[in-house]
Amino acid sequence: QVKDVYQPRFIADATLYNTLLTQVTSFTSLRQLVCRGMLLPNNFHSIVHSFPLLRDLAIVHCTLPFVRPLDFDHTSLKIESLTLLDIRYAVPPRPDDNDIPRTALRRLATAPTLRTLTCDYTVWVHRVFTISTPCPPLTALDVKFPFQKDRDRARVPHGFIPFLETLPSLRTLILRNHVPALPLLPNALPALRSLSAPFSAIPSICSGRRINQLDIRDEAVLAPLYKAFEVVHSHLSLVQELSLFLGDWDDEVILAIVAHFPSLTKLQVRYARGGPSEDTILGMGSRTLHTLTHLVSAHIFHIDLSPRPQNLLQVEANNQDDDTAYGAPGIDDTYFQSMHDIEPATEAQIAWNRACPALRNVQLHAGWVWRRADPVDSWVARPCEWGIWGDVFGSTIDA
Repeated sequence: QVKDVYQPRFIADATLYNTLLTQVTSFTSLRQLVCRGMLLPNNFHSIVHSFPLLRDLAIVHCTLPFVRPLDFDHTSLKIESLTLLDIRYAVPPRPDDNDIPRTALRRLATAPTLRTLTCDYTVWVHRVFTISTPCPPLTALDVKFPFQKDRDRARVPHGFIPFLETLPSLRTLILRNHVPALPLLPNALPALRSLSAPFSAIPSICSGRRINQLDIRDEAVLAPLYKAFEVVHSHLSLVQELSLFLGDWDDEVILAIVAHFPSLTKLQVRYARGGPSEDTILGMGSRTLHTLTHLVSAHIFHIDLSPRPQNLLQVEANNQDDDTAYGAPGIDDTYFQSMHDIEPATEAQIAWNRACPALRNVQLHAGWVWRRADPVDSWVARPCEWGIWGDVFGSTIDA
C-alpha cells in the first residue's frame, strides 16, 4: 500500500483487490461504474472498454497508477455521464501538468456520446480539448474550483473561458467555490438555462442569456446584490426558480426579488443572522408575494452556518467546499424543529392562502416543509428530505 499526502484508503487485501479486477470485466451488462477511494489499476482504461453498455462512469478520490497507460481511443466509448473528482498521485506530479496518466484520464471526456461532465481542479478536463479534439455536445457541466483563501488573487484557469465558448448545447452550468467574473463572448452559451455559481460570476454569465433557474451559491452581500439585480435586470425577467443565501436578513430583499424576478415559480431564501418579524411573515403574502402570480414554492428560512474553513488542509480534512461554509450544511436530525416550534407557520399559510392561491410548498424552518395538493387542500407539515443546494435544480456533483 502506497499513501500520498491525501492519505487515500485502498483495499486492505491485495488478493481481494486482484480478484475483483479479474472478475469485474465479466459484468458485460454493466451500465454504471463508480471507482471511489482506490488505486486505479494499470489496465484501468482497458477495463472501461470491456463494458459495451457502460453509460455512467465516475472516478472519485482515486490515485493514478505509476505506469504509463496505453494510448486508448476513447471515441468508441458510449458513456453519457462522466465524473472525475479529487484525482491524486502517490508522488507529486510534474509542474508542467503535462503528465501522461492524468491526460489519459481526461481523454475519457472525448467520448462523442458524453452529455454530462463533472470535474474539479485536480484534473481540469477542459485542457484535453483542442481544435482537432473538440468537446462533445455537453448539456450539463459541473466544475469544482479550488478553495480560495485570498479571493482577490483568484484566477480562471488557462483555456477555461474559451472552452465554455465552445459549448452551444450546454443547458446547465454549476460552478463551485469562488470563481472570478467570466468575460464570455456575447454569443457564448446560447442554450444555457440553469446556472448555479458564486455571486462574483453571476452578472457576467447572466448578461445576454435566457436563464430560467438561478442559484447564487455563496453569501450574497445586500448592496452589491441589489446593484447586480439592476445591472442584469433585463436578463432576469425569465428566471422561474431562484435560490440565494443572505448572511444578514433584510426585509427589502423580498421587495427586490419581486421587482426583478416577475416570472418566479420557485423561491428559496436562506439567512443566517436576524430574520423577518412575525408581522412581516404574516404580511408577506398580501404585501409582496401576491405579485408573483405563478409562485408555487416559497422557502424562506434560517440556517446555522458551519465554521468557514481557514486553509486547504482543513477543507480536505472535512471534505468541505469553500461555498458550503456559506449556508449549505447537510440536513440531518439537528435541523428538525418540533411541531410546537413550527406552529406559527400555519398562521402564515392561512394568511397567504387568498393572496397566493397557486402556492403548494412553503418552508419557514430548516428541516420542515408545508405542502398542499390544491387550493382547497389542507396544509400538512412534512420533514424536508432535500439538501439545501438541491432545492432549485438538480446537482450532478458528488464530493
